[in-house]
Amino acid sequence: MGAESNSDIYSISIDGTDLQRLTETPDSEEDLSRSPDGSRLAYYATGDGRMYSLYVSNADGTEPRRLAPFMRTVDFREPPVWSPDGRRIAYARGFGCGEVICDRQEVWVTNAFSGQSRRLAKSAVHPAWSATRLAYTRARLITIGREPAYRLGVVLARVDGSRPQMLVRRGEGPSWSPSGRFLAYRGFDGYGPTRVFRIRSDGAQRRRLQSPFDPVAAAWSPSGRHIAIVGGTLPTVYVVEANGRRLRNFGRIDLDSEHGLSWSPDGRRLAWPRGKRIFVQAVVGGPRRTISVGKEVLGVVWSADGRRLFFVAA
Repeated sequence: MGAESNSDIYSISIDGTDLQRLTETPDSEEDLSRSPDGSRLAYYATGDGRMYSLYVSNADGTEPRRLAPFMRTVDFREPPVWSPDGRRIAYARGFGCGEVICDRQEVWVTNAFSGQSRRLAKSAVHPAWSATRLAYTRARLITIGREPAYRLGVVLARVDGSRPQMLVRRGEGPSWSPSGRFLAYRGFDGYGPTRVFRIRSDGAQRRRLQSPFDPVAAAWSPSGRHIAIVGGTLPTVYVVEANGRRLRNFGRIDLDSEHGLSWSPDGRRLAWPRGKRIFVQAVVGGPRRTISVGKEVLGVVWSADGRRLFFVAA
C-alpha cells in the first residue's frame, strides 16, 4: 500500500465503542505491532510508498519517535517484530528494490529506545524471536530459466544473529510456540503444494498440520493450543489445534491483510479485518462479533489487557 492511501492508526474498545484516532500525519502509517508489556506501538510510516521509517510511540499514540529510515522489501512484507524483553525491534530491509523484486533483503534490529541499528542476518526476512533464539527465513535470489525467484529456508541463530544454522530447507515464515520448543512454518512435503508444518527447535518431530491450500501466514496462539492460518484460493482464516488436528474455517480475510490477524492475549479469541469491519471470534464456542469502523481496515492488534483493538485503516 502506498502513501496515496494515507492510512492512520486507530484504537477501539472491544465492544465497538470509543473509537480513537492515534495518528494524523501527512504520511501513511502501516503494519502495526505492540510491545510485549503493552505500553508502546511500533509501526512503519512512508510519504511515497518506497522509503519508510520505523516509528515507536506510546500505546495512546503520543510521543511518536522516528527510529530508523529504510527501504522495505517488495515480496516479503510484515509488521515490525518486538523482542520478548521489549528492548529491540527486528524488521526486514530491502536493497536495490525495483517494482517487483529486490536485489537482496536483510534482517536488521533497532534499539527501541536509542534507535541504534545493526544488521542481524543477510539474505533474510520474516524474523521471529523466542526468549533465547532468533528464527528467520533465508531468502536467496536465484534465477529459474530467465525468471527471478527465491530459494527459501528456515534458519535458527542466537538472539544476536550469530551461529546461524539451517533448520528447514524449502520453508519460510517461522512462528514460535509460547514455550519456545516448537516452530510452525510454511513449507513443502515433496513436490506438492505449500502446507503448514510444526517442528521442534532441534529439528525433531516434524509434522504436517491440517492446513488450507497454499497458506500465506501462520501464527501460534499465546496459549500454545492453536495455530491461526491464512490461506486457500480465496484468502480465509483457519484455526488448527497445535497437534495438527481439527482444522476449522473462521471466514474470509482481505488479500492485503494476511498478516493483519491477531490473537487475544489469553489466546481465546482471534481478530481479523475484512473491508470496513473487524471480526472477533472465540476459538471455542461463542458468537462472532462484528465491529464496523467506517474505513478500510488493514491490520489488527489486541491491547495487552484484551479490552481494546489497535488497527490501521485508510
